[in-house]
Amino acid sequence: MRAALLFALSLLLSACSQAPDTGDMTRILSRQYQQQLGPDAVLIRNLEKVDGKAKGKDGYLVDVKYDLVFLKGFDQLTGEAQDKARDGQWLGMLDKGLSLWQLHLTFGNFKSGDVVPVEQRYELVKTDAGWDLAANWDSH
Repeated sequence: MRAALLFALSLLLSACSQAPDTGDMTRILSRQYQQQLGPDAVLIRNLEKVDGKAKGKDGYLVDVKYDLVFLKGFDQLTGEAQDKARDGQWLGMLDKGLSLWQLHLTFGNFKSGDVVPVEQRYELVKTDAGWDLAANWDSH
């Protein structure tokens, strides 16, 4: 019984210290895009972890590549943001507008159905709930 408990504890501890995997990255990036653009705007497909390196006790640098599939075009997303602003839903519209502008600068006038390959390095931090983008915790 004691051996089984120690084994289970060692598995739990090793799972807590593991590097982020492709499932973690897909969840992190999907959540980030949903927060910035709303649900059903983009899809992460074919994500591969290219490389990674621990950064201190609770940090990790990870290089990934993936296909970013636009489910809505720039014009549609911009129109949705403008409609919400006109309806008095200002909360979050400035951030969404900035996110849209940044995507437009990076990917141009993307259309619904466009697939764009992305290769990027992300800095992650280990939180109580798992891995997250370090930028989400800079001001917390």
